[in-house]
Amino acid sequence: MSARNHQYSAMGNMFPVIVIVLSCVAAIVYGSYAGWVVSHVNWTQVNGFKLDQRPTVDLAGWFDHYRGNTVELAQAPARRRGATPRTEYVPRNPQNKVFVQMPVEGRMTSDWGWRSDPFTKKQKWHSGNDFGCRLGDPIYAPGEGRVTRAGPKSGYGNYTVEINHGWGFDTLYGHMSGMTVHVGQVVEPGTRIGTCGSEGRSTGPHLHFTVWKDGKQVDPQSVLPK
Repeated sequence: MSARNHQYSAMGNMFPVIVIVLSCVAAIVYGSYAGWVVSHVNWTQVNGFKLDQRPTVDLAGWFDHYRGNTVELAQAPARRRGATPRTEYVPRNPQNKVFVQMPVEGRMTSDWGWRSDPFTKKQKWHSGNDFGCRLGDPIYAPGEGRVTRAGPKSGYGNYTVEINHGWGFDTLYGHMSGMTVHVGQVVEPGTRIGTCGSEGRSTGPHLHFTVWKDGKQVDPQSVLPK
């Protein structure tokens, strides 16, 4: 091998090392700059951040928005993590009076818990109570609260409503044929929120009613009035 060819071979062997070194230097410089920005920017003057509050990326909320859901991004991810929503509704009623009436006039047709799936006939968890009702029957808010969803949700149709009632309680109303509330609206017990339907994954007109307590599903019969 000539001296010139030996020189080129040595340079070729060094190329990966040079790339790795340059990448490490770039990572160190970028990390140092990002750290300086986070520690020196006055976040109290940026977008209404509270004192010493650093920005965070809410991926779960972003995906909710991407799917076209009308969930308030500050609330849905918090509930899934089992935490109280950051914009918790402040109720007037005590905790044992959150729900003062039934959401619909009709008998319960399916309980909360494991059941035979009506489509696959396999055992599947049922996240709430189903109440039989006629197409167009009114659906009511069982307690005071603020609407946090009014729009489509996979499996429940285009007219799905969720309400935050305070005290860590949230409710969902699925398969409705229409809705009469909007996100952010404050409702009282007995406020009409929609109409009975068979939207989404449904075998006939009924209301699917789910209750969360501090982000965890609970049996609706344990909190609804007897």
